[in-house]
Amino acid sequence: CGVAGQTVSCSNIGPLDPSQSASVVYRAVVTATNPPTVSLTNVADCVGTSGTAQNPGDQINTQCDATVNLLDPCIVCAKEVSVDGVNFYASVDATAGQHVWYRVTVNNCGTTPLTDLLLIDNLPPDLVNVTTGSAECGVVGNTVTCSIPALATGLDWVVTYEADIDAIAGGTILNTATVTATPAISGIPGDDIGTQCSAQINVGPLEIPTLSEWGLLLLCSLLA
Repeated sequence: CGVAGQTVSCSNIGPLDPSQSASVVYRAVVTATNPPTVSLTNVADCVGTSGTAQNPGDQINTQCDATVNLLDPCIVCAKEVSVDGVNFYASVDATAGQHVWYRVTVNNCGTTPLTDLLLIDNLPPDLVNVTTGSAECGVVGNTVTCSIPALATGLDWVVTYEADIDAIAGGTILNTATVTATPAISGIPGDDIGTQCSAQINVGPLEIPTLSEWGLLLLCSLLA
């Protein structure tokens, strides 16, 4: 066989006796298209001559085709934060010293299974006492690391972890989780893909209880 551009030509295949077959193998690399192509089909033309070299007959031909269905790997994540462990938002208001919960939802939005999923979130120093209740996660210092072996198409993976806002923290606490995965087509790994998602805490000053006017009067009477 030989190749000229996109054309593969093979000759001197045979002779072939009745019921006998012959095969040729060639390969190509699938490149990205815009818009993405769903499938690729190509047709091979086969031409031969019946009879023998000494007594050739008519020329005969046939066609055969093969289709490659292109799979589109995709991964997205959403990170949310909560001050009550129930209601989660992309951004919340909190006070210094308050406890907060994080929730990260990872979705396989593609058409192929994902394997070796890894989530890493380096929480800033304004957050302390970091813990997690998710079995697939671990915490070292302020770094949360989570992993699962596989995620099927269309499914979600949800992890949660918690922390306290430092008593002297203030301003904005914005941090980002990074998720990576490996697409697996028929068990054959592809190139890694990844995504990132963030959540924000707007930190106000530590609330100090104050006495009302009646409370001050009562305190004065007790001290008198």
